Amino acid sequence: MSFWPFKFSENAVNKEELSSQILAMSEVISKLKKECESHQNRADRYWAQIQVLKKELAGDKSANFELVTNLPTSLRPIPYLIDQDDEYCRVIAKQEDSLTISYNREFDTSKGNYNWVNEGEALITLKYDNVGRYMGCPTTVKSTVSGIFERINNKLIKSGEEICRIKIIPLEKKEETIESLEREAIKLAVLQKERKKMIERETLDELIAEGKIFNVITLKDGNRMAIPSDVANAVWNRDGGCCCICGSRSELEFDHIIPVSKGGATTFRNLQLLCKYCNIRKSSRI
Repeated sequence: MSFWPFKFSENAVNKEELSSQILAMSEVISKLKKECESHQNRADRYWAQIQVLKKELAGDKSANFELVTNLPTSLRPIPYLIDQDDEYCRVIAKQEDSLTISYNREFDTSKGNYNWVNEGEALITLKYDNVGRYMGCPTTVKSTVSGIFERINNKLIKSGEEICRIKIIPLEKKEETIESLEREAIKLAVLQKERKKMIERETLDELIAEGKIFNVITLKDGNRMAIPSDVANAVWNRDGGCCCICGSRSELEFDHIIPVSKGGATTFRNLQLLCKYCNIRKSSRI
């Protein structure tokens, strides 16, 4: 509240109430001052740590690393273990407290290399999840092997849990490995495409059996082709909705008079209505 309203309405304001407000504001100001001092001391301490680390980088072995060990856990490099056998190289969390970590992948994850990792490259960056955005100390882990990054684990990771792993493959087998993975990916894509076609065929059969679709013909290779609605309607009306050979009105199908395999087009003049039995007997004959 501004000072001036009180200035012009002193008689209307209870002096005791005004005094209590001033006292409360004084307490808030005092508390803020203490917090500022605490933050300043903390900043000075971290600045001292930075100077110690700079001296160490410059080769000054006399630097006092007692200060570094006194850093809060969230500001120390995140500890981890490398567990390696003949098949995999695993990165395992090693923090000794209740803090949880997650990681970001650092290597090239473009489709072309299928998560290939070279030895000595930056692999992942570890970070604490339950500390302030600017208070953590990200730790970069470098790969000790070459191979394929297999595990994608973005959950919060506790001490002792596996963070990620690499399937160990010699560098000289990189091209062979990536080509093999490409082939598997292509196979999977083809299988998915064929599965989709099969489901579409089954669905069309169901719709045709239910009488909801009739302007579809089956080609020699098993694929289906839709006849334009205006053409289908014109042929249906011309043939009177019955088989052109036996006159049946059930299980009608569109037939190419000159088969598609022999150059016949899907046109009004080259289509006719046949029942399923007559269409099978006609087959690919003209």
